[in-house]
Amino acid sequence: MKTSSLNFLILLLVMSLIGCSRQVSTQSAGDADSLQAVDSLSGQQADGYFSADLKMHGLKGDVKRATSVLYDSDKDGKKGFERDRVWLTFDERGVWTGNEHATFKPAEYQRDNQGRLVSLDYRYVVNKEDDYGYEYHYEYRYDALGALMGSSKSFVGELSGDMDYIYSYNKQGELDGYTEEGNSDDVAVDSNISFTILDRDGVGNWTRRLKKEVCTTTEEWGDGKIEHDTYTVYVLEERTIEYYRR
Repeated sequence: MKTSSLNFLILLLVMSLIGCSRQVSTQSAGDADSLQAVDSLSGQQADGYFSADLKMHGLKGDVKRATSVLYDSDKDGKKGFERDRVWLTFDERGVWTGNEHATFKPAEYQRDNQGRLVSLDYRYVVNKEDDYGYEYHYEYRYDALGALMGSSKSFVGELSGDMDYIYSYNKQGELDGYTEEGNSDDVAVDSNISFTILDRDGVGNWTRRLKKEVCTTTEEWGDGKIEHDTYTVYVLEERTIEYYRR
């Protein structure tokens, strides 16, 4: 496997599997000899085009740049304060080329022989002044058809722990939810996350969706007392997508 250094953002919110047009090669974006440049495709083919990287980020078509903005929200999708913002970029073959995100340091990642991401290491900076932050390590699991089915995360910083994620998809092959189980500093975490797509663009990529997370934490105190806490969080995500041929 080859290891590279680039900026990268892990957004579990946007990992999904998108189907492709039958007229377009379904070979991985990691195999440079098998890639077909988007500028050689017809408009209809370009709209249905996907690569391993586009698929992982819940995108299809000749995507050049995808800007996602996350807002605090409620069950009705009302927009609150801005939580985060990220810009993902791709070349004309659909290969991820990087991102812009102020709080993430350059990442080390590995791909398998099909061009899929299989591991990732990066730093999340909490305090820019003293460069304080967290070290993260991710590993990704795929099914026999190449769909991203799960991942694991370990992190070290002020808090440390391990998490495991299992993803689920709708009939169109889009991510509709995932589960999160693990621990953070001896606090057990069990979350169920679901997505509701609110709007799409002309290519069929979603441009607005609502995330609902129901999280239960379990903590055991020194006196043997066990405390449970359950809460629900809503996040509205708006995504603007730029294409090479539009």
